[in-house]
Amino acid sequence: MPNWWNLPFRDFVVKEVMRPGFREFAVGAAVVFFGLGLKINAGITDKDREESPYYQDFLAPKKEGGAHGHH
Repeated sequence: MPNWWNLPFRDFVVKEVMRPGFREFAVGAAVVFFGLGLKINAGITDKDREESPYYQDFLAPKKEGGAHGHH
């Protein structure tokens, strides 16, 4: 069998899913996604987003269709 970096993506995924310990990895990934991706994001209000320097510098100009600029 070729080295993992030479495998087609589908074959690589199938090989990794069959490894011992994959179930724990999948459960951990799901918990992290739920905690960081959904729970934390749900607690951020629109006001928090608008007051964020990151939002003002990077996301707001894209949303408005304008050029990137500093305040």
